Amino acid sequence: MDVNIQTIQLIATLPIALFIWSILLLLSIFRTKPLDQAFTVSKYKDFLTKSYKEILLYEIEANARSYVINLIITERGSKRYASAIGLTTLALIIAIVLMMTNKFITIEKVPMKVKVVTVLKMYNYPKQLPDKL
Repeated sequence: MDVNIQTIQLIATLPIALFIWSILLLLSIFRTKPLDQAFTVSKYKDFLTKSYKEILLYEIEANARSYVINLIITERGSKRYASAIGLTTLALIIAIVLMMTNKFITIEKVPMKVKVVTVLKMYNYPKQLPDKL
């Protein structure tokens, strides 16, 4: 019987672990690096000497590169979000199943052995009883 209780306790820790894992996944979405921007202010001095066509070509290439990098970052965040929602749903299902099984399955209780000790033997019962017990 002790093995069954330990097994149930081990299974009961599973939803907690899944909840913690999903919370960490959701928090990791916020820790991603910031999205890339195409045109930076630090390149301003370099563009003063270049032609309008060169500046536009650089901006188009930088936008295309930024789009690819940002797409990778947002897809990674979307996958983590979907995984976290899936883990949360699984943890909720396991917790509900555990609660339902706890409601419908009763653990067999072993009767306790009680030893009865009488104090009245010390006073020569029934001949003589003290005034106060």
